[in-house]
Amino acid sequence: MVWNTGLNRLTNRTGSPLLFIDLEDPRYAANIPVGASLVSGPVFPWCDNSFEVSRKAFRVHRGGSISGPVILHMFQNYRDDTCYFISGGSVLWGQKRDMGEGPSSYLNVTINANELPTAVTAVAALLPAVTEQVDESGDEFAGELDRAFEALRRTRPDDEQG
Repeated sequence: MVWNTGLNRLTNRTGSPLLFIDLEDPRYAANIPVGASLVSGPVFPWCDNSFEVSRKAFRVHRGGSISGPVILHMFQNYRDDTCYFISGGSVLWGQKRDMGEGPSSYLNVTINANELPTAVTAVAALLPAVTEQVDESGDEFAGELDRAFEALRRTRPDDEQG
């Protein structure tokens, strides 16, 4: 059975800003400030070897920039429906480690101070992908939600808009 797992929430607890990139679709990239989360991210990319990890996995950079060091790659393997990560800039298949949950429809992933991810099964977030402050307070967060909902409204075909 093939099970697609969505990234429900990616929380940054590293002490440094992070840059998240979906290598399968590099247009999907997000800066994640310290203590913030990416919400309603994409589905974990399927990878079954080192080459696929280097071309398709989620890649995370320390420092919030493409020039920052790569701290990990995250992906799902279709053979066992499990999400894995590889630490650092390596993409060697033999270095993959289980994220601790799966199979699951959605995962909440936290990247801790040691720059290793931990995952728990989650219920899907109802919002389009945005970053949020963990305490979910303030005018900036409300504005970000408003922009996300507006973007969602603009993606609907004209015949569905009311």
